[in-house]
Amino acid sequence: MTHTPFELILCSVPAGPESQLFIERLTGELGLWSVTVGRARQAIADRSRWRTRLVQTQEMDEISLLAPAHRAQEAFDLACAVLRVREPGRGMVYRAPVERAVAVALPEAGTQSTDDLSTEVTSSSADSV
Repeated sequence: MTHTPFELILCSVPAGPESQLFIERLTGELGLWSVTVGRARQAIADRSRWRTRLVQTQEMDEISLLAPAHRAQEAFDLACAVLRVREPGRGMVYRAPVERAVAVALPEAGTQSTDDLSTEVTSSSADSV
């Protein structure tokens, strides 16, 4: 088994103040800043043989985090505690190893090509990150 330098943590939880608190604690306490947040709408439908009717919609926060492998368990435990995913209907948290990641920074207009801007992070270069 190869060493993976990073782990991807994905959270899908109902929109609410817990998401903001999780991000604040993630950046403040753990110092992890590679977080992205999106909002999605989930539709719950009642399907019968002849028709489908929309019963409920729910706003969901989609949070993704790329954490160094040695900090991933802390981040995962924090997500489970703050986002309350162990309660029924509160969403899910998923964690997976990342074998390879590419960081990309977009240039300002006319400065340089995008070929020079990506930095590949692999198992061998993770120790220097």
